[in-house]
Amino acid sequence: MLVGQLRRHLRATFDYLTFVYGSEWKYVVGLIGVVLGFIVALLPSGWVFVVTGIGAVITIVMFLLDTRELRSRWTGVHLHNNTPELNSFRFDGVQWDDGTDGFVRFPPVRGQAPDSTDEFVWTDPEVNRLLWTRSEITPVWLSQHRFELPRDLADIAPQSLRRTAAPNQAATERTKRPMWFNGRLARLASEPTVDALGTTRLTMQQVTYFDGQASNELWHWSRDEFIADGGTRLPLHHVVDTRRRILSLEQARVANIVGITIMAITADEQVLFVRQSMRNSVQPGWFAASASGSLDWRDVVLQAKAAAPAAPTLAKVLMHGMLRELEEESRVRPEDVLAGSERITGYFRWLNRSAKPEFSGLVRLTVPLAELERRSITSAERPFTDGHAAIGVQHLLTDRPQGWSDDCAGMLAALNRDQPNPTPIGTSTRATWQAAADYLADNPDYLTRSTFTRRFSSFGLATRAGRGDPDTNEDYANAGNRAIVVLDGATGLGGTRVSPETSDARWFAHTIGDQLAARLGGEGTLPDLITLALADTRRAWQQLPGSDDATGLALPTAGLAVARVNEDRLEWATLGDCRVVLDTSAGVVEHVADELRALDAKAIAEMVAIAEDAGCTVAEARERITGTLREHRALQNVEYAILDLSGDGLARMHTGSIPAADVRAVMLASDGFADLWDGLGVASAAEVLQGLDEHRAQEWLDTVFDVRARDADHTSFPRFKLQDDTTVAWARM
Repeated sequence: MLVGQLRRHLRATFDYLTFVYGSEWKYVVGLIGVVLGFIVALLPSGWVFVVTGIGAVITIVMFLLDTRELRSRWTGVHLHNNTPELNSFRFDGVQWDDGTDGFVRFPPVRGQAPDSTDEFVWTDPEVNRLLWTRSEITPVWLSQHRFELPRDLADIAPQSLRRTAAPNQAATERTKRPMWFNGRLARLASEPTVDALGTTRLTMQQVTYFDGQASNELWHWSRDEFIADGGTRLPLHHVVDTRRRILSLEQARVANIVGITIMAITADEQVLFVRQSMRNSVQPGWFAASASGSLDWRDVVLQAKAAAPAAPTLAKVLMHGMLRELEEESRVRPEDVLAGSERITGYFRWLNRSAKPEFSGLVRLTVPLAELERRSITSAERPFTDGHAAIGVQHLLTDRPQGWSDDCAGMLAALNRDQPNPTPIGTSTRATWQAAADYLADNPDYLTRSTFTRRFSSFGLATRAGRGDPDTNEDYANAGNRAIVVLDGATGLGGTRVSPETSDARWFAHTIGDQLAARLGGEGTLPDLITLALADTRRAWQQLPGSDDATGLALPTAGLAVARVNEDRLEWATLGDCRVVLDTSAGVVEHVADELRALDAKAIAEMVAIAEDAGCTVAEARERITGTLREHRALQNVEYAILDLSGDGLARMHTGSIPAADVRAVMLASDGFADLWDGLGVASAAEVLQGLDEHRAQEWLDTVFDVRARDADHTSFPRFKLQDDTTVAWARM
């Protein structure tokens, strides 16, 4: 009885331990081996052989079991290449759009290799058109989190990488494994829709090349069974939703490495092509555009550093990568690029690669084809490039594709005119070619312009002195067909006057304003031209009698707003609280430094509080905050940047540029004029800029002065003085 109970108790305990801890049996066996090791040291010599033998048996058994498990793990993953069924999947739209338009079939080109298959992309002509300009103002945000493969893909990543890299799997002509480096690349995590471009930021994050091979490049592979026998595409549920719509880039869970391709047109109007070697991972042996590849993470990081503290733009990031590839593959140096000709021309999702994002670009060169052909391919690029070819740019014009689904037969025939066997063209090349044709059709002057300098179509200015006498106006304005300037002078706190003008602030604003206006049509960056104008102004100041006696806070200062057309871009800069207001295709945008405005708001709040406590008007309380205003003035070029003779504020000047084609109008305003929307609340900046001309500018000046005059005690609109010098300059493209 007792023996039976003990046996049942032991059996129950064994079953429990086996079920709960059975998966840890290797640890138990290892523990037994450790115990046997200690026993050997304690046993008589005659037993050592026996115990050692038992340990050897355990070791052999464990090795065999580990071998079996390893083999099972690798052979248990059955991947099948379903290339014949590659095009059988039917997409039912895209997640970010209710329509089903946008799917384009790229049929094999007539005369192309006989085993060529269809390719499919999704694209939106409106997005492509917006990219021409809005990519220049769409900010890019760098995610701090790297992409991680979904668990089901990560579990088979080593096996899938090994399988897809095998010869004759991804490309039937390939005889060697492609050269793959697990570089750090950029993943696009935001869909560039019509609504997003120019209005919201797009997110990019770091991803590895192998992440792409283990996710996007598995689209025509299935696990365990062929697709025709009921198998499922490997990354299917990470690419499309349950309604078979393509997931937006925010929702997709594959690597989505950003593809970049660019067409370059030489000075003698030849479109450059590259013939890829058989070591390329995508479409080896085929013709490709002037340069193609993936956006490196370093491309994004470098542009982020260059733009800091602002965010880099989509165009800057993409074009940096495209021009890097162009230099590597086609021997085009940065100085060979015609400044201002860089264009982002298109965007598509490559469906046969799990709908990965791809961008296309276009650029003009200042060197002829013969010059490029004399240059040798770098040793690093030689394994991937078998040579170059070129065809006349007229094929983009006279043989223009009839829509994205055109077979591009004319272009391929021209490329293959000297080839013994027909060579295919890749999907990204076709898309880039057709995007370039679309751009040139809408911008016919792109090929004929020797420079990309633009002019303002109209411009003007209006100003009024706060004290009524024009000679006391410390504001300055200048307007021309290439640049407009506004300065708002402020006299120093020394109590004396050095210049022959009614105030040193007027002399400073007008002197540097004239110096700057004379330079803005010349060469050089905007900060450099401002620095040169300030240097001449400083020399003029030093020649004034008594200038040595004025130092520190006794020196005059000024706020600054300037805008100019340089090549085909509109550049702007601000210092102090002067404003730059741009009417762009993405909406009205105002640029102004906030530091000085914040200090003024603090002083006004103190003035209002004093008025309430003392029972006086806000205007009467003004004299009681003189100390605060002097303290704030002492913070110039410390907590806020301003233009003064030292030039210390130039390093913190706010600057920027966007394509001039994306700008309808620009308005510069001193803080007195900006009172319309920032102090008095009469109208928004967009309303003021709408239809602004000489007549309306005078009406706005009258409005500002009338509203202030009716608020003589500063109660309705708290401010430092009854009237302020008020200036505006504007221009239209």
